[in-house]
Amino acid sequence: MSAPPVYTNDAPPSYEEVVGKLNTLIGNNRTATGVLEAGSGLTDEELGVLIENHYDHLPLESDAQKLSFAIGTAETSSSPELATFLTTSASAAAATVIGVKNRFDGLQYKLAQVDRAFGTSFQGRFNTIHSSFQGVIDDSQRLSTTMYTNSRKFDNQDILYCDDSTKSVSDRITRINATITKTEELNQDSISIDSRLGGVLSSLNEITDDFVEWARNREGELTEEIRNIKAELISLERELANAKVAAEAVTSVGEGLVPIVGALAAAFPPYGTAIAIGGLIIAGAQLATTTALMVKIGKLENQITEKTNRKEELEAELEQVREARERLEDGETDSINMLGSSINLMSRLSSPTLDDANAILKWLQDGAKADDKPRYMGLNRTNSVKSYAAAGDYLRQFGRGVASICTNPIEAEDVE
Repeated sequence: MSAPPVYTNDAPPSYEEVVGKLNTLIGNNRTATGVLEAGSGLTDEELGVLIENHYDHLPLESDAQKLSFAIGTAETSSSPELATFLTTSASAAAATVIGVKNRFDGLQYKLAQVDRAFGTSFQGRFNTIHSSFQGVIDDSQRLSTTMYTNSRKFDNQDILYCDDSTKSVSDRITRINATITKTEELNQDSISIDSRLGGVLSSLNEITDDFVEWARNREGELTEEIRNIKAELISLERELANAKVAAEAVTSVGEGLVPIVGALAAAFPPYGTAIAIGGLIIAGAQLATTTALMVKIGKLENQITEKTNRKEELEAELEQVREARERLEDGETDSINMLGSSINLMSRLSSPTLDDANAILKWLQDGAKADDKPRYMGLNRTNSVKSYAAAGDYLRQFGRGVASICTNPIEAEDVE
């Protein structure tokens, strides 16, 4: 492959120059993956030039081109070249669903902590959502696996059977009618699952709104309480420091004469208080003010300990509430929509399957003329197009990917 062209001036490249560079990058590798790989070699500026000129250079003009494009996309959709794309996409979708499930489990635990701490009832509501979501995952796994079988069977067996002139028309009609009936059932299942997933999203949004409102109010209350305790601690610590300075005037006398007394008092504060009082008793000195100071110091220290512990408890509660709120606020809507896309594929797969199956049924009912086959049937038999089988492979891979988080997953039977 020759080197891409070098532009001769600082002006933005022209449309023709960028097209020339792209064609050079493509070279002889004119496949879907080859073209995409070549396109990734263009700069953002060059991509912008092509995009700006898109509507002036629409690729499909004549009906013949449009038909050729439709046939080409059908052939490409089931080509070995795109098998890796299908596997990668299905695996990514499954991984996203697993991630959502794991985060749901973690959020369930967080809400349980909040309920225990504050006497709320968010976990119970979330458990219902969690259970519904698990049901959607379970049924999606079973449906995707079943649709894999139905899709491959349609492409690889049913069309072949219906095109076999050695079989009676009535037998072929019976065969395609069975396919239509099964596909209609699967379509209804996919619509039902999609509706249930919508319910999960709606309920998730509701509990998120309610919890966020409660959490923000509670966070404000906790923050204010923590702020007040911090102010109280500052005051208590100042009062304690003053009391200790006053007491020091007495205790330092003994420490100066017998140093070990100071060491004992420092190592064991309550013991130090008793030492000081005992010294005053033995000395026959006035006890009242010093006793009051010592008792006050003990009380202040206890208050500071209690306030500090309470502040730490409130900070932990605040963190619990904040973390649970942030997890809910971050939401899983986008990730759940990935599951929705897979479910949507199931319903979208059913619709054209029914269209093509009904076209085959009508063709059979009209006499099964060899030169008048329905378009997809002809592509399947003449061009080896297997678009339904390819979509089925995606669904099989998705079903396998989410099986680890399903209650009773099923494995697809191999279909040639």
